[in-house]
Amino acid sequence: MPINEPTLFTQNERNSGLSPLAERLRPREWGDVLGQTHVLPRLKELAGREFWPSLLLHGPPGCGKTSIVSVLENHFKGVWIRAHGSELKVSELRSLSEEGRHRKLVENKQTLVFIDEIHGLTKVQQEALLDPVEKGNIVVLGATTENPVFFLRPALRSRLRTLELRKLTADEIRPLLERAEATLRVDQPAARAFPTGLLQFVAEATTGDARRALVQFELLWEAQQSQATDLTEEEALKILSEQTRPALPEDDYHSGLSAMIKSIRGSDPDAALLWATQLMEGGVDPRLILRRLIISASEDIGNAEPRALQVAVAAAQGFEWVGLPEGRLTIAQAVIFLASCPKSDAVYVSSGNATKWVDQGYPWKVPAPLTQEGKDLYKNPHNESRGWVKQRYLPEGLTAETPVMSWTGRGQEKKLIEYLQWLRQSKIASRDPGTEPTE
Repeated sequence: MPINEPTLFTQNERNSGLSPLAERLRPREWGDVLGQTHVLPRLKELAGREFWPSLLLHGPPGCGKTSIVSVLENHFKGVWIRAHGSELKVSELRSLSEEGRHRKLVENKQTLVFIDEIHGLTKVQQEALLDPVEKGNIVVLGATTENPVFFLRPALRSRLRTLELRKLTADEIRPLLERAEATLRVDQPAARAFPTGLLQFVAEATTGDARRALVQFELLWEAQQSQATDLTEEEALKILSEQTRPALPEDDYHSGLSAMIKSIRGSDPDAALLWATQLMEGGVDPRLILRRLIISASEDIGNAEPRALQVAVAAAQGFEWVGLPEGRLTIAQAVIFLASCPKSDAVYVSSGNATKWVDQGYPWKVPAPLTQEGKDLYKNPHNESRGWVKQRYLPEGLTAETPVMSWTGRGQEKKLIEYLQWLRQSKIASRDPGTEPTE
């Protein structure tokens, strides 16, 4: 995991004409940050402290989260570590916590872990963060385009100070484009000037996304240098429409995810694939789509087709191995398969039933034969000819009629139900040989 210690070499590398324009223009100080005047005073105050609290920045794409993080990094006096939400391992978190604890006690320094796309953290990873953050072994700085209410567990969310960043206006993006033009003119002294009117055109066309504004500006800059006359607005619009697609607005993004899942639940592979494709074309992180597919495999299909979960997980693994653009095929395959499977919400409903009963009787007393102390009372099913023996597994107060399981009887569930019914026939309890249910 990279530990960032800026050097003269890294600074020169950022200033090099070979570095991407966005990297060269990345802010070093607060005066370079675009917009966000509603949170800058608070950020400056936090950055001036000797010891920092954990912080979460969330806002739409291209609003300046990474830029603010870059400035914060310049002000942090401890050890700064970068990580990615989808790649951070629990074992790494434990190591970081121990290193941070030692650094805090011995060197009186904080260890800050910047987690980009923190929405990619699983529940297990989030739980692993609770204790280190609570004890101050590490400071977490998270950045996300998602609303933290939807993906962060309340226990972790309560430990982070949340700052919401706003979509940038065209007037806030315009100075960035002017700096970009000045930078490129230094690199290319003989270059033709960029039409002034097109700067405002780009600033307005990118709907508040500064990162996309820079990409589009570079594209139009190259077009301007390749022709004898100034680029017109009509020509610019044609170039951009051929090369880029606008990012989905936040409302459309959430609606698109909902439409994809509901189409899968409704067994409409055509619609499900269309919505999944629109999400990917709209710039949605494919890992978010894959995460929802894995959830849907258990929530909407479950044991009606157990392979659904395998396919969804395999799609996520395949995407990580292949990457974009070919990795989109793993998503498409999973979407088509899940939408075409028999449906059952038995896992979802039964899990809710189990939680309800646990809450009502917690902690339930384990029947004696199932405990280590009662091992002499335990009847091992493997010692029986059918691999089953009549024995109580539910705690006292609950019976086999207690509504924990809620089968639908669809797909493969039907075979599971038949098998369980066959086991519970009286002749099985008496170990009377018989025939298993036929396919």
